[in-house]
Amino acid sequence: MACCIAIAQAPNRIPDPVAPPRAPGSAVRIELVGDSTLSPTFGYGDGFCANVTPAADCISMAKGGTSSKTYRDQGIWAKALESKPDYMVIQFGHNDVPTPARMDRETTMEEYAANMNRFVTDARAAGITPVLVTPLSRRFFGPDNRIHSDLEPYAAAVRAIASQKQVPLIDLHAESVAYLDRLGPDAQRLVSGRTRKTPLGEMVPDKTHLNVFGGYTFGRMVAVDLGKAVPKLQPYVKPEAAPIPGGQAAQNKPETTASPQ
Repeated sequence: MACCIAIAQAPNRIPDPVAPPRAPGSAVRIELVGDSTLSPTFGYGDGFCANVTPAADCISMAKGGTSSKTYRDQGIWAKALESKPDYMVIQFGHNDVPTPARMDRETTMEEYAANMNRFVTDARAAGITPVLVTPLSRRFFGPDNRIHSDLEPYAAAVRAIASQKQVPLIDLHAESVAYLDRLGPDAQRLVSGRTRKTPLGEMVPDKTHLNVFGGYTFGRMVAVDLGKAVPKLQPYVKPEAAPIPGGQAAQNKPETTASPQ
């Protein structure tokens, strides 16, 4: 559907993430792997890390504009493995979706499933525990004021892989759809407020990326779900939600960005 096409901006201009040395005294390293929806700037990366205790060394190796294909092709997956985390929280799908632009990052559903399976196999071979996450929903509301997601097929593929390979699963797609449905169309202002420029120069709402409130809201969601999916990590999840920098009201002011996916 035309309403459900999202085009990212210049992914090659985004610097590769760099894994810092493991934090002294930390008991476990948790690494976020994926596209910009897991990143500190445009996604829930900061919000997630704020909701785990200092005993957990939390880092994001997410890169905007990448798909399950290009994250490996660009060499970022190798760097993520080299950082030797104990756990990898892995989410892709947004940039795998085919578009009229036919970008190199796009994949078929078969390729997407194969790529996600390979992430699991590689992580386990390196002694890392993978945790799969279904993709965060885009904010595509229909006339019924409910989410009509273009990412459900990708979420279904991840659920199947998690079941087949016995991988801990966070069903962020289902949870984010339910949350956005409760908010209704006002969700765009609350969790994002951003606009983006299309290739034709038109300014339109950015229905993918997050502001600080959105990042901390979904980051808390993922952190809590991680503790449930991997009981060993429950002690590292803060019992109360981390405070949102600036407060919710400060994040409701619309922003304009050429944000990448």
